[in-house]
Amino acid sequence: MNTFRTILSSSSKQMAVPQWCKSARNGAWVPGIRLTHQRSSSNPTKLFRRNSTIHLLGTMHIAEASAVAARHLIQHEHAKGTLGGVFLELDSPRFQRLRDLQNQQADESMFSHAMSILSRPSQNPVASIVELAFTTMYRTLHRLGFGSGVEFKAAIEVAERHNIPIVLGDQHVQTTLRRLADGFGKDFDLPRLMSIVLSQASKTARPETDTERKIRLAFQSIAQGDVTQAQERLAKLIDQESVREIMRPMQKYAPNVTNAILHERDVVMAENLISAADNLPPGKNSIVAIVGLAHMDGICSEWQKRNMIKEYQSSDRS
Repeated sequence: MNTFRTILSSSSKQMAVPQWCKSARNGAWVPGIRLTHQRSSSNPTKLFRRNSTIHLLGTMHIAEASAVAARHLIQHEHAKGTLGGVFLELDSPRFQRLRDLQNQQADESMFSHAMSILSRPSQNPVASIVELAFTTMYRTLHRLGFGSGVEFKAAIEVAERHNIPIVLGDQHVQTTLRRLADGFGKDFDLPRLMSIVLSQASKTARPETDTERKIRLAFQSIAQGDVTQAQERLAKLIDQESVREIMRPMQKYAPNVTNAILHERDVVMAENLISAADNLPPGKNSIVAIVGLAHMDGICSEWQKRNMIKEYQSSDRS
């Protein structure tokens, strides 16, 4: 059964001023949307717009636990009869790449793969190297038994089985790669690298945090090829507090890279998610949105800015 697929991009039209909606807290009429609390650690988190509900699920792209969660959430919401779309942190090329991996068409040698990227005449050489680094990492994990984008594959399979529209809401991967290349150039020039190395060398050793211990053990299992144990350990890292701890040093030492890989895409995805909510099919009033955990705070923050409301609700609302 074919799924009608909506592809949104960063060039989406400006959203109209939101309609008024009723505050569940005090009965007053307020403009915009109702939003879960800004630093919620609930996963999934609920965002509200007009009469629509967005179930925002944060995931880890190589964790089978995330695939299970995505599959369960979509099936649960579909059973209610009001699910109007599945929003994914993907663009069209990444969607197709997942398809290729699923169909075992990505069997070319590492050398051929590298040459196919580096020989593109129109691409920034630094962007090509960044792309090669990312794809090589995921291809290596795939060969070790750790699929990349497992939650997206699960979501696509369920959505297509039930004929639920799929929204590809991320910005184009080539735009992200160009921005990443610019970010690397700004964050990691020689003087800055020396400054980071010297600042770290002067610090006294501190005890390993719980999140650092979990990461070390997970990577240890991955390196040993123990898929079952690694998946168990990765599942323990699927929480927003762990991701926030991981992102803090990245934000400190590589702010431009962080902006390119996270914050700019948070803006694009928030805008595209609003557009999807405003264009739900008749009789539908909910969306399941599946994004990497690191994007959840940014999307919630952008959602709040764009809808001008200060009311927050617990995400355990039925």
